[in-house]
Amino acid sequence: DMTGILAVVRQAQPLSSFGYAAIEKVKATMGGGFATGLEGLARNASANADDRARALYEMQRHGTPPSVALLTALLTDRAPAVRAAVMYIAGVQGDSAVKVAAAGLRDTDPVVKRRAAEALVRLGQSPDKPSLAPVADIYALLNDTDRFVRWAGRIAIEHTARADWKDRVLAETNPLGAIEGMFAWVRTAGTESLQPVLDKQFAMLKQTNLSAGDRLRLYRTFMYTTSEVKGGLSAAQREQLNAAIIGQFPAPPGPNSEALNRELALMLGYAGQPAAIAKILAAIPKTNTNQELQLHYLYALRMIKQGWTPADKAQLAEVLGRAAKWRGGAQFINFVGQFFDSVSDL
Repeated sequence: DMTGILAVVRQAQPLSSFGYAAIEKVKATMGGGFATGLEGLARNASANADDRARALYEMQRHGTPPSVALLTALLTDRAPAVRAAVMYIAGVQGDSAVKVAAAGLRDTDPVVKRRAAEALVRLGQSPDKPSLAPVADIYALLNDTDRFVRWAGRIAIEHTARADWKDRVLAETNPLGAIEGMFAWVRTAGTESLQPVLDKQFAMLKQTNLSAGDRLRLYRTFMYTTSEVKGGLSAAQREQLNAAIIGQFPAPPGPNSEALNRELALMLGYAGQPAAIAKILAAIPKTNTNQELQLHYLYALRMIKQGWTPADKAQLAEVLGRAAKWRGGAQFINFVGQFFDSVSDL
């Protein structure tokens, strides 16, 4: 029987105008029983967890916000959905709920941890104010195995005074936290030199024991870092980059090999060293297969301006000639032409 409190917590599309109005109608008919019924359901550990979470949301939305005492009591509830609802509500309640949000950073459930970090930012976590939660608890999210938790943790760290965490990043040995932390370091560096982070990234680029996922994240963070270096990497740093990664290209066959090779080729192209030319040319499929990857390799090669041998140029011309016959969108042949133009003066 969908009446009373169940009609509230199981109302379809509660954020829509008709759903909101339907709940308001039930509220009007229930009087004081509306708030007490929702709180009773939220506290009922044997009730459906989703119903209990919805009870908390509807209390907040319809004028009887859960008290800090209620939110605090539910911090240790066995249902993750209930604890996640507590975190969201803490984020919209303001200063009184800061301690509730901070406590959620130490939860075991990824959604609760992510919501806790988001709540802190919503509550005003700022680099020019004291942190609303222990910085160690925020920083710990950077090492979480859940990518969404790491993302939320990084955003929260970026809203935290750099002096409280930047040295942790440079000392970090866990690849997960190091990569997330370096990204945050660069995004908040302002006019500060990025050399400490570049040094750490060059050291990590040389590591051969990183997982494919960590390598991809490292490559993308490194590329972002170089884009923030005024004038780009120096000639010496480009040589350093080439030396660090050329032995890793092409990646061994595997489910992530193409993704790794795409990033490696771009970095080798950016490094611009002649030794990369033959390696990238050799990796290009010899037939019409995987045309997207072939174009990607051409895109990388166009950045290398020195060191082309006659044999390299002949092989490049063969690939370009093949690509010119492929079918694509309206501007496809123009893009192939631009590749040709960019390498025609080699």
